[in-house]
Order: sequence, then structure tokens, then C-alpha cells
Amino acid sequence: MAAGSWVIYNDGKERIINGDIDLNGDTLKCKLLTTSYSPAATHSTISDLTNEVTDSDYSVQTIANPTVTESGGTVKFDCDDITFGSSVTITAKYAALYSDTHASDGLIAYVDLNTSGGSVASTAGTFTIVINAAGVFTVA
Repeated sequence: MAAGSWVIYNDGKERIINGDIDLNGDTLKCKLLTTSYSPAATHSTISDLTNEVTDSDYSVQTIANPTVTESGGTVKFDCDDITFGSSVTITAKYAALYSDTHASDGLIAYVDLNTSGGSVASTAGTFTIVINAAGVFTVA
């Protein structure tokens, strides 16, 4: 099982470039979605996100320590690993990032948590998305 690369939603790209979303200034959040969600680059706001996972111990998580850095002409967006509770029983296929500060909760990016075709599950345990050492995404 391996997570894929984060895919930036089309409107996310535009909002970031226009300054409507500030990756290291806005309150950014992440939610988990089931296999029934059909990701599309054209999704724009959290109202486009369907089939969120459910569990009494699961909740949408605020992204910790979002940073934007530049080195050698490459800009990197990074954050801490994202943990969804310590005793959750969930099965998730996708994770989606969005700006809770943006007026319509603008989407930023999503990731397929298991590119082998399946989902990722946790049974009464910790569910963590480990962010790649290279960051969430880069722009060169």
C-alpha cells in the first residue's frame, strides 16, 4: 500500500496564485473520504466533497505547522503529519485539504491514500497521514 501524490484542485491553483488562499496563513483542514467519493480536479469547495468517513472518535483535523518555503526556484508547501484520533475505526480512500478561512471553504488538494486500489483502515487505533519529506506538493 502506498499513498499517491497530492493533486491540486484547479480552483485551488487559482485561489493560491490570486492570494485568496494563504497556505501558511489560513486555517487549513483535512477530511477523510471513502471509496464512494469520486475525485475531480474541477471540485471547488467542501460542498463538492461527498462520503466523508464516520466514527465517534473521528473529526476533521486542522493542519499543524503549514509552511511555504523556496529553495533554488522550487516552492514547497509542507505541514506536519496529520493524525485523526487515537481510537478511530475508519476506512478511508482519499484525504482532502481545504482552507477553512476561505469564504466558501475552498479546496486545495486531495490524495489517494492507497494507489494499489484499496483503502486504508484503522481499528480502534491511530489513523495518520504521513507527509512525504519532500512536502505536500512543490511548484518548480
